[in-house]
Amino acid sequence: PGGVSDDLAQIYMAVWYIVLIFGTYLLAKTIYDEQLGLYSAFIIATMPFIVSFSILFFIDVPIAAVTPYLIYFIIKRRYLVACVIMGLMFLLKENSYLLFPAACLLLLINSNNSQPVSFLKRFLHVILFSILVLVITLPNFKFKLDNFHGILVPHDRGAIFATVSKLLKTSYLSLHDMRKPEERKPEERNYLTSPLLSFPTFLKYFGLLFPSLFLWRLISILKYKDFHLMEVFLIIPVMIYLPLYFIAFQGWWEIRYLAPIIPLLSIFSAKGIRYLKTWISPIIVVVGLVM
Repeated sequence: PGGVSDDLAQIYMAVWYIVLIFGTYLLAKTIYDEQLGLYSAFIIATMPFIVSFSILFFIDVPIAAVTPYLIYFIIKRRYLVACVIMGLMFLLKENSYLLFPAACLLLLINSNNSQPVSFLKRFLHVILFSILVLVITLPNFKFKLDNFHGILVPHDRGAIFATVSKLLKTSYLSLHDMRKPEERKPEERNYLTSPLLSFPTFLKYFGLLFPSLFLWRLISILKYKDFHLMEVFLIIPVMIYLPLYFIAFQGWWEIRYLAPIIPLLSIFSAKGIRYLKTWISPIIVVVGLVM
């Protein structure tokens, strides 16, 4: 009733910011330990990406905030809670659909070592998980079809399967726009707020800290053979999401559409700090705060 409020909008995004930081800490603590939980929370809290898109009031930050909780409750085998979170993600933004296959695969491989669960029972978990997520999302699909005549974009009714088929046939795992050059509008790329393939933009949104630690983490794996089995809960969602991201967005590869996997990459990168010299830690803090 009071009209548009910038202050209220920023408070809303600040709450999601806190939810994101705590969720990142919680998941990192579960996979690694408390120290790496704090490192991960610091990396995500100081990433320019998060602050930039919070100010713009984009829904990408809420999607990023919810993802760690989805993985956390799958690890804890609280599948009903994970199902509700996945359904919430579907309602928040459509690119969360790309995480659904990863969530199903994690359910399938998540077997308790102390009390092994049969493959058949885990497969049943996947089926029930999928049905419940669909039940949560169906009212939203119906509303979109009734009011906008489409599920993903307006007026896509009846064309979704044809579009998906065309994408898979013409550009499966390809990193190029499937349209011919003469079919592309020369001005349409100007609408990209955060093009992934622009190096200056990449640095602007990710800063220096996260990319450096990510590369160092990869080097540490090769050098020290340090790989924790629990890290599959970070790697599988990323490895599944990225190919689907390149296929689905077809040249509209915005950094903000990577939001669901950013907390997971931050946690993965945080472990690289342990292989740095002690005197580098204060520099990391300063760089992170400056970013």
